[in-house]
Parts: sequence; C-alpha cells; structure tokens
Amino acid sequence: MGFVHLLEVLHNDGRPASPRKTSKPPSMLPRDKKRKRGFRRRSNVAQPGGESASIGRRVRTLKALIPNGESMGLEGLFTETTDYIALLETRVRTMRMVVEAMTACNNDL
Repeated sequence: MGFVHLLEVLHNDGRPASPRKTSKPPSMLPRDKKRKRGFRRRSNVAQPGGESASIGRRVRTLKALIPNGESMGLEGLFTETTDYIALLETRVRTMRMVVEAMTACNNDL
C-alpha cells in the first residue's frame, strides 16, 4: 500500500478509496449514457406558457428590425415586414448590378 492510498483510506474514514472516475463531455458519451445523465434534446412541443413568451419575444425582435415597427400593431407590423423584405430584395438586386457593371468596367481597362 502506497502512502497516497493510505491517506485516501484515512480521508474516507477507513473505507477503501473508490477508483477515480474520469468525466467525459456529454458529446463523447454514448446515447444511453446521455439520457441517464439527464441530457435531453429540446422538444418542439410547446410548454404551458412558454409558447406565448416565445412568440412575444419574436414579435419584439421583429418590431426592432422593421423601421418604425415599435409603433405598429401586429397586422400593420406583418404588412410592413413584407414591404420591407421586398425593398431589401430590390436593394440587393441593385447592388449586384452595380458590382457587375463595375467589374465589367475594370475588366475592360
């Protein structure tokens, strides 16, 4: 018996020291071990009260993204969102045309 083992036995009130367990991250554990340790995937099933909180959070985020969205009701917000998406798509198309035109001009030089 080594000195370290003797100290562990004394520390455990005379009981033999249990072998040390190495802890692995959950991603390295087999699936059945993950379940036993309480790791669960988030389900798509709505929890009581959780769904409305989630929708409210998403509406607040949308209101922050849309210009003047904070002062609109839900119906107006959705209408403005579709208009804003169309505007952004038009801007992207315009920017792509400008880049293509400038690239063509640079290639001609």
